[in-house]
Amino acid sequence: MTKADVTQAVRLCRLFSNVVDEIVTARALRRTVGDGLSRAQFEGLQFVYLHPMCCIKDLAAGLDVSHPAAVKLVERVEAKKLITRSASEKDRRVVQLGVTDLGAELTAKTMAARNRAIEAILTETGDGCARTLLTCLERFVLAALKDEKDVDGVCLHCGGSHADDCPVCQIELAITGELRTDT
Repeated sequence: MTKADVTQAVRLCRLFSNVVDEIVTARALRRTVGDGLSRAQFEGLQFVYLHPMCCIKDLAAGLDVSHPAAVKLVERVEAKKLITRSASEKDRRVVQLGVTDLGAELTAKTMAARNRAIEAILTETGDGCARTLLTCLERFVLAALKDEKDVDGVCLHCGGSHADDCPVCQIELAITGELRTDT
Protein backbone atom coordinates (compact mmCIF):
# COMPACT_ATOMS: atom_id res chain seq x y z
CA MET A 1 0.00 0.00 0.00
CA THR A 2 1.39 3.38 -0.97
CA LYS A 3 1.53 6.51 1.17
CA ALA A 4 -1.14 8.03 -1.10
CA ASP A 5 -3.38 4.98 -0.48
CA VAL A 6 -2.98 5.37 3.27
CA THR A 7 -3.76 9.09 3.06
CA GLN A 8 -6.86 8.32 1.00
CA ALA A 9 -7.91 5.58 3.46
CA VAL A 10 -7.58 7.97 6.39
CA ARG A 11 -9.63 10.60 4.56
CA LEU A 12 -12.34 8.10 3.61
CA CYS A 13 -12.54 6.72 7.17
CA ARG A 14 -13.01 10.22 8.52
CA LEU A 15 -15.61 10.98 5.85
CA PHE A 16 -17.45 7.73 6.55
CA SER A 17 -17.62 8.56 10.26
CA ASN A 18 -18.85 12.07 9.49
CA VAL A 19 -21.51 10.75 7.12
CA VAL A 20 -22.88 8.46 9.82
CA ASP A 21 -22.70 11.10 12.57
CA GLU A 22 -23.31 14.38 10.79
CA ILE A 23 -25.77 13.27 8.14
CA VAL A 24 -27.47 9.98 8.96
CA THR A 25 -27.84 10.31 12.74
CA ALA A 26 -28.40 14.07 12.69
CA ARG A 27 -31.15 13.77 10.06
CA ALA A 28 -32.82 10.88 11.86
CA LEU A 29 -32.81 12.91 15.06
CA ARG A 30 -34.21 16.03 13.36
CA ARG A 31 -36.99 13.97 11.72
CA THR A 32 -38.08 12.35 14.97
CA VAL A 33 -37.32 14.97 17.64
CA GLY A 34 -36.74 18.21 15.78
CA ASP A 35 -34.22 20.59 17.32
CA GLY A 36 -35.26 19.80 20.89
CA LEU A 37 -32.49 17.27 21.57
CA SER A 38 -28.78 17.52 20.75
CA ARG A 39 -26.90 14.50 19.41
CA ALA A 40 -25.02 14.25 22.71
CA GLN A 41 -28.31 14.22 24.62
CA PHE A 42 -29.68 11.61 22.24
CA GLU A 43 -26.58 9.43 22.77
CA GLY A 44 -27.20 9.62 26.52
CA LEU A 45 -30.89 8.86 26.12
CA GLN A 46 -30.10 5.96 23.81
CA PHE A 47 -27.61 4.54 26.32
CA VAL A 48 -30.20 4.62 29.10
CA TYR A 49 -32.79 3.12 26.72
CA LEU A 50 -30.41 0.23 25.95
CA HIS A 51 -29.34 -0.15 29.61
CA PRO A 52 -32.47 0.19 31.75
CA MET A 53 -31.82 1.12 35.37
CA CYS A 54 -28.13 1.91 34.81
CA CYS A 55 -26.48 4.42 37.09
CA ILE A 56 -24.79 7.70 36.20
CA LYS A 57 -21.35 6.06 36.59
CA ASP A 58 -22.34 3.50 33.91
CA LEU A 59 -23.60 6.27 31.63
CA ALA A 60 -20.36 8.24 32.04
CA ALA A 61 -18.28 5.15 31.24
CA GLY A 62 -20.49 4.17 28.30
CA LEU A 63 -20.30 7.63 26.74
CA ASP A 64 -16.65 8.12 27.74
CA VAL A 65 -17.39 11.39 29.55
CA SER A 66 -16.66 12.61 33.05
CA HIS A 67 -19.11 11.96 35.88
CA PRO A 68 -20.00 15.70 36.12
CA ALA A 69 -20.67 15.79 32.36
CA ALA A 70 -22.95 12.75 32.67
CA VAL A 71 -24.82 14.39 35.56
CA LYS A 72 -25.32 17.56 33.52
CA LEU A 73 -26.52 15.54 30.52
CA VAL A 74 -29.01 13.65 32.72
CA GLU A 75 -30.32 16.89 34.18
CA ARG A 76 -30.93 18.33 30.72
CA VAL A 77 -32.61 15.22 29.35
CA GLU A 78 -34.63 14.76 32.54
CA ALA A 79 -35.89 18.34 32.18
CA LYS A 80 -37.25 17.32 28.77
CA LYS A 81 -39.16 14.50 30.50
CA LEU A 82 -37.26 11.77 28.63
CA ILE A 83 -35.27 10.24 31.53
CA THR A 84 -36.18 9.48 35.14
CA ARG A 85 -33.93 9.16 38.16
CA SER A 86 -34.66 7.00 41.18
CA ALA A 87 -32.75 5.69 44.18
CA SER A 88 -31.60 2.09 43.95
CA GLU A 89 -33.45 -0.30 46.23
CA LYS A 90 -30.14 -1.99 47.11
CA ASP A 91 -28.20 1.19 47.85
CA ARG A 92 -30.13 4.45 48.25
CA ARG A 93 -26.96 6.42 47.44
CA VAL A 94 -26.96 5.05 43.89
CA VAL A 95 -29.16 6.85 41.38
CA GLN A 96 -30.66 4.63 38.70
CA LEU A 97 -31.73 5.97 35.34
CA GLY A 98 -34.68 4.96 33.23
CA VAL A 99 -36.43 6.29 30.16
CA THR A 100 -39.94 7.65 30.24
CA ASP A 101 -42.53 6.37 27.79
CA LEU A 102 -41.88 9.45 25.65
CA GLY A 103 -38.10 8.88 25.87
CA ALA A 104 -38.50 5.26 24.81
CA GLU A 105 -40.75 6.23 21.90
CA LEU A 106 -38.40 8.94 20.62
CA THR A 107 -35.34 6.72 20.98
CA ALA A 108 -36.95 3.81 19.16
CA LYS A 109 -38.18 6.09 16.36
CA THR A 110 -34.78 7.75 15.96
CA MET A 111 -32.91 4.45 15.92
CA ALA A 112 -35.37 3.08 13.35
CA ALA A 113 -35.01 6.21 11.18
CA ARG A 114 -31.22 5.91 11.32
CA ASN A 115 -31.43 2.22 10.33
CA ARG A 116 -33.74 3.04 7.41
CA ALA A 117 -31.36 5.76 6.22
CA ILE A 118 -28.37 3.41 6.31
CA GLU A 119 -30.41 0.74 4.54
CA ALA A 120 -31.32 3.24 1.80
CA ILE A 121 -27.67 4.21 1.33
CA LEU A 122 -26.60 0.56 1.16
CA THR A 123 -29.39 -0.17 -1.34
CA GLU A 124 -28.26 2.74 -3.49
CA THR A 125 -24.70 1.39 -3.60
CA GLY A 126 -25.92 -1.93 -4.97
CA ASP A 127 -25.92 -5.35 -3.35
CA GLY A 128 -22.36 -6.27 -4.33
CA CYS A 129 -20.91 -3.03 -3.05
CA ALA A 130 -22.94 -3.21 0.18
CA ARG A 131 -21.78 -6.75 0.92
CA THR A 132 -18.17 -5.84 0.13
CA LEU A 133 -18.42 -2.80 2.42
CA LEU A 134 -19.76 -4.93 5.28
CA THR A 135 -16.98 -7.48 4.84
CA CYS A 136 -14.31 -4.79 4.63
CA LEU A 137 -15.62 -2.90 7.66
CA GLU A 138 -15.68 -6.07 9.75
CA ARG A 139 -12.15 -7.03 8.69
CA PHE A 140 -10.94 -3.49 9.41
CA VAL A 141 -12.42 -3.56 12.93
CA LEU A 142 -11.00 -7.02 13.62
CA ALA A 143 -7.54 -6.01 12.40
CA ALA A 144 -7.53 -2.89 14.58
CA LEU A 145 -8.40 -4.57 17.88
CA LYS A 146 -5.28 -5.89 19.57
CA ASP A 147 -5.98 -5.96 23.33
CA GLU A 148 -8.62 -5.50 26.04
CA LYS A 149 -8.05 -1.73 26.15
CA ASP A 150 -8.84 -1.49 22.44
CA VAL A 151 -11.96 -3.60 22.93
CA ASP A 152 -13.18 -1.47 25.84
CA GLY A 153 -12.46 1.72 23.90
CA VAL A 154 -14.55 0.85 20.86
CA CYS A 155 -17.35 -1.22 22.39
CA LEU A 156 -20.72 0.31 21.53
CA HIS A 157 -22.27 -0.80 24.85
CA CYS A 158 -25.28 -2.11 22.95
CA GLY A 159 -27.22 -3.23 25.99
CA GLY A 160 -30.40 -5.00 24.94
CA SER A 161 -29.29 -5.20 21.31
CA HIS A 162 -26.05 -7.01 22.25
CA ALA A 163 -25.01 -9.77 19.82
CA ASP A 164 -22.39 -12.40 20.55
CA ASP A 165 -21.24 -12.39 16.91
CA CYS A 166 -20.17 -8.72 17.18
CA PRO A 167 -16.53 -8.36 16.11
CA VAL A 168 -15.72 -6.70 19.45
CA CYS A 169 -17.18 -9.66 21.34
CA GLN A 170 -15.32 -12.14 19.17
CA ILE A 171 -11.97 -10.40 19.63
CA GLU A 172 -12.50 -10.17 23.38
CA LEU A 173 -13.33 -13.88 23.46
CA ALA A 174 -10.08 -14.62 21.60
CA ILE A 175 -8.05 -12.36 23.93
CA THR A 176 -9.61 -13.20 27.31
CA GLY A 177 -11.41 -16.47 26.75
CA GLU A 178 -14.63 -14.83 27.95
CA LEU A 179 -17.55 -13.54 25.93
CA ARG A 180 -18.46 -9.87 26.52
CA THR A 181 -21.83 -9.30 28.15
CA ASP A 182 -24.28 -6.56 27.23
CA THR A 183 -22.48 -3.84 29.23
